[in-house]
Amino acid sequence: MFAVTALLMWALVRHFAGSEEFWGALRRTRASYAPLILLMVLMSLTLSIARWRLLLAALGYAVPFRLCAEAVLTSWPLALVVPARAGDVVRAAVIREHVPFWEATGSVVAEKAIDVHNLAMIATVATVVHGFYLWTGVAASVVVAEWAFVLLVARYRHRLRGIRRIDKIVDKLEQLIRAFTALFRQPRYFFGVSAASLLAWALTVSLVYVLFLSTDARVSLGLCFSLWPLAMFAGLLPFTVAGMGTRDGAFVYMLDHATGAEPLREGAILAATFGYAFVVSWFFAALGLPFAMRFLLRSRARS
Repeated sequence: MFAVTALLMWALVRHFAGSEEFWGALRRTRASYAPLILLMVLMSLTLSIARWRLLLAALGYAVPFRLCAEAVLTSWPLALVVPARAGDVVRAAVIREHVPFWEATGSVVAEKAIDVHNLAMIATVATVVHGFYLWTGVAASVVVAEWAFVLLVARYRHRLRGIRRIDKIVDKLEQLIRAFTALFRQPRYFFGVSAASLLAWALTVSLVYVLFLSTDARVSLGLCFSLWPLAMFAGLLPFTVAGMGTRDGAFVYMLDHATGAEPLREGAILAATFGYAFVVSWFFAALGLPFAMRFLLRSRARS
């Protein structure tokens, strides 16, 4: 996976931007934006912890903010090697003394479902506003497919009972979807988690825009809100480390088709999108590495 990531990023630099232009854009990046970028990254992390804690509260568990923060940070190093942020389920193991494992796992799944919904809705609205109707269809399809799957599982899960060796799986499935039912039965929690998720994603997309400003890529805020969410979905494909390369390539492809004949500042664009991976994925992974090591040592000691 690391080799594929490096190869794809090299190909983007070599054949899209050109090595000289890319490295020149990196050298010209304005460091004056660094404090604002750091503030936005930390705000995004705080929102992520707060919305998960609120979702756990909907399940009836008052988990301390400190422990939720530890669980979120512990999961980040795994996000670099496990596709589609599946490594986030390690959060459930960190808080297992406070919340049953499968219920905690369900809370993570529900949080991700709401995140996907909100990110797709941001893209749907922004692409309509900017007239990118093809991409509107893609974003809307994500919303429909996601909730169709959730409703299908919720409605027909009981039909699996009675099938040999399936009952235990159904029991775990019941615990997994409890977070969804808890949210739907308590609107104040549902709207609270949704609002925190929307704010976090708006902050994340705005962070990308600030990165473009720092490299003088000349990509508008409207284009960021229209196309970056869809590029993030491309980054969930299990081909590269933390979506690096696939996310950048998808954004470049969509941006090229959206702007038409307008010239792109290719080196500056890639410098900013690669910078996003650094400040979001690698920075969080570095913060979480001590927590992940401690978690692994404790798990080994228990076994």
